[in-house]
Amino acid sequence: AEAASPAGAGGSEAVREAILAGKPQVVGQRAAGGDAAPGADLAQADVALISVPFEREGAEKYVLTVTDSGRRRWRPDEIELVHELSHRIFSRLERAHAETALREAHRLLTDKAEQLETLVQQRTSKLRETVGELEAFSYSIAHDMRAPLRSLQGFSDVLLTEHAANLDAEAQGFLRRIAASAGRMDKLIQDVLNYSRIVRAELPLETVEVSRLLRDIVETYPMFQPDKADIVLEGEFPAVLGNEAMLTQIFSNLMGNAAKFVAPGVKPRLRLWAEPQAQRVRFLIQDNGIGVAPAQQDRIFGIFQQASKSYEGTGIGLAIVKKAVERMGGRVGLRSELGQGSTFWFEVPRG
Repeated sequence: AEAASPAGAGGSEAVREAILAGKPQVVGQRAAGGDAAPGADLAQADVALISVPFEREGAEKYVLTVTDSGRRRWRPDEIELVHELSHRIFSRLERAHAETALREAHRLLTDKAEQLETLVQQRTSKLRETVGELEAFSYSIAHDMRAPLRSLQGFSDVLLTEHAANLDAEAQGFLRRIAASAGRMDKLIQDVLNYSRIVRAELPLETVEVSRLLRDIVETYPMFQPDKADIVLEGEFPAVLGNEAMLTQIFSNLMGNAAKFVAPGVKPRLRLWAEPQAQRVRFLIQDNGIGVAPAQQDRIFGIFQQASKSYEGTGIGLAIVKKAVERMGGRVGLRSELGQGSTFWFEVPRG
């Protein structure tokens, strides 16, 4: 500013002072009585001037300087006009800087978005490849691994039915154990495949009439017939927005567990009802079973978790329930005490 200033020593000093002090400086200011104001030394300046500083926060400093080569005295209204002019100029300057910064931010954001899109495409491609490998693995399990198990079961049955006379009791016992183990492994593979299907399958949602669905389950499943279990469907069951196949799996798994996990010699009693809410419907299944210990209730919905090792099962049924409910936008839980039965519940959106 000093090198470019035509104001001489006094003018250069005023510009420097405006920068350092951050306050407007005037050379040639008229005092109230008409004389020069204190500090306005026109004798040391070639021109009269007004310097108004401006500093952008954390950035460079600017000074607007207005000169009059006639070495005149500035009137108050002229000084006010210069202040107003400087305010407008610096406001425009600030806006220009802001617009430049905004354009730069937009450019950076666009670059980041393009990079993210590329990354998403790469990971999506990798995910599709992984899903394809999982599907091939599932096919291998379903067909290649189950075939030897069916052979074990088949040959064991043949030996027990057609050659039992040539086998002693111990040999027949071994064959029954072989057949039972093969059956359990085959059931485990089927459950793992069902879980995998629920995780990755397309899940179209539609309005499902739950009352009709429950009647069909109770009428068609042998374990739910009157001589096997007492089942009460209490009240109305509102329609929901879900997948009928998934809902059938959920109800059959929860009701099947309720009918299975009872004390020896106790006939299962199941009570089902619904609690409509604002946007959801909660379905509850209460039983007279053995109950679930508090320590197990947080992990009972995990894969390969069982309420009791004394009952046959793969430990995947409740994991299938949880995953199916979550895929329909719902949640699942239970209330239970050991020896006092359990109440399992799940919520899904209303139809």
